Amino acid sequence: CSSDLHGILQLRPSFTYLDKADAKHREREAANEAGDSSQDEAEEDVKQVTVRFSRPESEQAYQRRVQSYEFLQKKQAEEHWVHLHYYGVKDSRSEHERQYLQCQAAGMENTELIKSPSEYLTMLMPPTTQEEFDKPVAPSNVLSMAQLRTLPLADQIKILIKNVKVMPFANLMGLMATGTESTAVLRCIQQVALLVQGNWVVKSDIVYPKDTSSPHSGVTAEVLCRGRDYVMWKFTQSRWVVRKEIAAVTKLCQEDVKDRKS
Repeated sequence: CSSDLHGILQLRPSFTYLDKADAKHREREAANEAGDSSQDEAEEDVKQVTVRFSRPESEQAYQRRVQSYEFLQKKQAEEHWVHLHYYGVKDSRSEHERQYLQCQAAGMENTELIKSPSEYLTMLMPPTTQEEFDKPVAPSNVLSMAQLRTLPLADQIKILIKNVKVMPFANLMGLMATGTESTAVLRCIQQVALLVQGNWVVKSDIVYPKDTSSPHSGVTAEVLCRGRDYVMWKFTQSRWVVRKEIAAVTKLCQEDVKDRKS
């Protein structure tokens, strides 16, 4: 269908502030040319003919010139106007052009256009379907946030705090799904972490499960848990601990003491 043309409104913007940089550049060039002209006038007494060549334009100056509002206005003024010939809806020429919208082949039937509006909309925007894509290769102990949120809330918090070791409660809530209640998160975090210096720290029995041992010294998980619990207790008394004092009390090797602080 066509719409009637009731009038034409032409807007000509004015961006004179864009020419400030060009004006400064032209002033510098004029000053340079004035110096050259004064030198030429001094030499007129000894030269019969003075040949002056235009100063070569740098690439930067050319880019500024073609992007200036004055240059764009000049290009617009040089552009030829294309006059519009309007024909009304009932004009014979308009009727002739509308004939091209109809199928020219006799007996040809286009079944795709014989559909209801809802069916046609479904063709344009088919419903999204969940497709199985090849999952990227990742370590067996690594879960994406999408996979993590399919687990129960308690398992989500346990996996997060076990991998992060130390986390403020606000950061933990930021990783939870929208609508998760803070009281439920607080109830779950207390099962797997301790509150130390305003941060939740994973419990020792989560870091060192039963029947495991140290990869450095072979010390059992029970001894490692006692040593780490002692470090956590020290942090409740002060914001720092001395590694030598921890090693002297826990009787653990230096490698195990380093791991206890994580």
